[in-house]
Amino acid sequence: MAPEGVSFNLAPMVRFVHRSYRLIGLCPYKLPPDINSNHFGVTMPTAIYSIVLATFSMAALTFHAIRDAQEILSRANLVNVSTKFMLAGGVGFHLFYILFTIYVRKSMWNFLREINNIDDKLRLLGVQFNYSRQYWFTQLFTGLWISFAGLLLLIHSYNNLHAFGSISTFFERIFSHFVAVGNYGAFMSEFFFCLLLIYTRFVCLNTAFRTQLLQHDAPKNVDMIVTHFRIVHDAITDAVGKRIIHISLFQAMTCISVTIILAVLSISALYKSLAFREDDTATTIAPHAWTVFFTILALVNVILASFLTSEGRSTSILVHKAMNRDILAGNIRHLRLFSQQLRVRAPLVTCWLYNYDWELIYTMCGTISMYTLIFIQFDILAAEKQRTKYVP
Repeated sequence: MAPEGVSFNLAPMVRFVHRSYRLIGLCPYKLPPDINSNHFGVTMPTAIYSIVLATFSMAALTFHAIRDAQEILSRANLVNVSTKFMLAGGVGFHLFYILFTIYVRKSMWNFLREINNIDDKLRLLGVQFNYSRQYWFTQLFTGLWISFAGLLLLIHSYNNLHAFGSISTFFERIFSHFVAVGNYGAFMSEFFFCLLLIYTRFVCLNTAFRTQLLQHDAPKNVDMIVTHFRIVHDAITDAVGKRIIHISLFQAMTCISVTIILAVLSISALYKSLAFREDDTATTIAPHAWTVFFTILALVNVILASFLTSEGRSTSILVHKAMNRDILAGNIRHLRLFSQQLRVRAPLVTCWLYNYDWELIYTMCGTISMYTLIFIQFDILAAEKQRTKYVP
């Protein structure tokens, strides 16, 4: 029997995820009936068609990248070759993501069930969720990143229209960009929504704690209320520690890695174009345009993860404020137990290699600067060798 309230409370988020993924042909599986019977899963022929289409596109891109590498590497221009190989990998990412979503789907359903149980516990504290607002916010976020990706696609098409030899090559490249960028956007939006689900629960928990124990007179059953707050906070922290790390490990690592690689390539391409007065507009503008898209998604996830960590840790501040109230002096033991729990159970969004906080942004800036200087030095040395080669 399905848990009470699951089909109604989680329906907005589940509908959104599958509706946004259907835009780019993802999610070739169905939802279990205890989550939501009104699912948006695609049929098996659609999944097979999507896999075959991505395979042929990836093979064509890899062939073009290898063919162009023989010509471009001799002129020491690594940007075009690297971009095409990354694009081929992005299309291949379509295949990987389908297999990945099938592999983690059970963990995702368990994560949604945990969120539903947390909502039931928060209702006992008087918290009411606005699921309609949450649903439309997620729809707006998907519409924004899809529209931005489409705008970048138009810019890339306009700047590279003269560089394509035939119409078939033009549509092949445009389709490949659409598949690669669309898959990445859906991949990172799933990470964003996992963070958003937990962040909103921490906000509601702290709001309820502030309302019941700090802004009004102490209720009669303070001990039971504080114990219930401890249980809910521990459940939300478990959702961060277990589900976010296991479900979103690849998203977290891919988000930062792709952003750093594209930023290094685009900045080095811009320097080479300005320093050596090259007129290759597509090589200069297109990598920068795509880097903005990947960088924005990375920054949004890092900032939201930082807010989640900060909101989860701010509960300890509220607990200490409650301990300093005279009307709660008789319940100091339960508040002290809650404070001790928060010392060792603070939420932290991590992917094992690094934590998702503001320090990660500083580390990314330092890494991008270091590798950009290395690329620029290689370009300068290659240009000097080419210049001395033609000097009599």
